[in-house]
Amino acid sequence: IQAAVDEAVSGRGDVIVIQRGTYTETVTIGKAGLTLLGAVPYGYPDHVIIRGATVVRAANVAAYNVEFFSNSTTRASVKVGDETAEGPSSHFENCSFASDGTTEPACGLLIVGGNDHSVIRCRVIDNTRGIILHAGITSFPSGIRILGNEFLEQTTVDVGTGESGDTSVYVGGPGDNGVRNFLCTDNHFGGGVTIPTDFVNIVGASSGYMARNTFASAPNASATITIPAGILYGP
Repeated sequence: IQAAVDEAVSGRGDVIVIQRGTYTETVTIGKAGLTLLGAVPYGYPDHVIIRGATVVRAANVAAYNVEFFSNSTTRASVKVGDETAEGPSSHFENCSFASDGTTEPACGLLIVGGNDHSVIRCRVIDNTRGIILHAGITSFPSGIRILGNEFLEQTTVDVGTGESGDTSVYVGGPGDNGVRNFLCTDNHFGGGVTIPTDFVNIVGASSGYMARNTFASAPNASATITIPAGILYGP
C-alpha cells in the first residue's frame, strides 16, 4: 500500500483500490486528496486489513471499506495529524478500527487538531480508547461528524478529548480543551463483554450537538457521559 501511496499525485484525486487480504505495514499518507478504497465491503471473511499504524499528514484524505489495526499498545491504528502538523480534513466510512482479539491498540482513531473530519458507519471495537479528539499545536479539533457508528468493548472511553495513549502523538498543546462544531448522532455506544469507563468524555470549551444515540446502560447512560454545556444533548 505504501508503494502505491508513494506513486500517487497529490491533489489529483487519486484512488488506490486495495484487494482483499492482510497488509502488514506502516502506511504514511502525505498526498492530499487521496482515497483508500477496499475492493470489497468491510466484513468477514473477505476484507482489507492494514495491520500496522497508519498516519495521515495531508488534507482531504478518505478511506472506505478498510479495517485498521495498529497491532500496538502504544500506537493508534490511525492518526490524523502528528507531532508537528495538525490534522487536516479526513473522511472514514464503512471502516473498522479494531483489535485482533489479543493486542488492544492504544487508540482506534486519533485526530490531532484541524477541522472537517467525518467518521460514518464505522465499527470501533476493543481498543483502550475508541476515538480521541486531541488539540494540535495551535488549534482545537473542529467540524467533527461522528455518525451512525458502532462502539464496542473499549476499556476507557468510546469518544473523548485529551490523552490518547499514543506515545507518538504531540501532547504539549491544549490537548484537553474541547472540540468545536461537534456532531454526534445515531451511534450505538457500549455493549459486548466490556463497557468503558465513559462512553463520551469531552471537557473544555466546546460546541455542538449530540442526540439519537443508544447506550448500553440505564438510565440513558447519564453516569457515563461527560460533556460541557456548549454541546446540546438530546436523549
